[in-house]
Amino acid sequence: MQAADLFDDAGASDVTRVDVMTMTGEALRRIGDPTHRDVLLEAGRLAERIGDAPRMAKAALANGRFWQSDAMGSIPNGWLRWKPQSPRSASTIPTRVRCLLIKLSVENMYAPDSAPRRALAEEAVATAREHGDPFTLGNVLSIRHNVL
Repeated sequence: MQAADLFDDAGASDVTRVDVMTMTGEALRRIGDPTHRDVLLEAGRLAERIGDAPRMAKAALANGRFWQSDAMGSIPNGWLRWKPQSPRSASTIPTRVRCLLIKLSVENMYAPDSAPRRALAEEAVATAREHGDPFTLGNVLSIRHNVL
């Protein structure tokens, strides 16, 4: 990627790199360029390396369509490590992370075992309700019906 050379020349931070790579991946997706997945996966991997869960979730969300596809199948399983290991208030979980829960659920709609996808969907609904954001709750509920 030519942009990587420019990042090095400019001394760009990893956060800036992730943001620009995510924006580039989104732009490539919008024009139908299949390389968008590779760009977004690399953005997510870099976000994972620097421990930036919200940016990792943003890259993952940009890499799909909120419907079953092969995009989420290519996302590393380790990306679920952003999930809190200890109880936290839902208000500390960014909206895009809550949306990622329901997206992962839908992307696994045809998996043989429905329990994991239903658990993800229920967790997405619960955290959206706890947060009290009507927009996020509406989005999560409108997508959740595909899982059931």
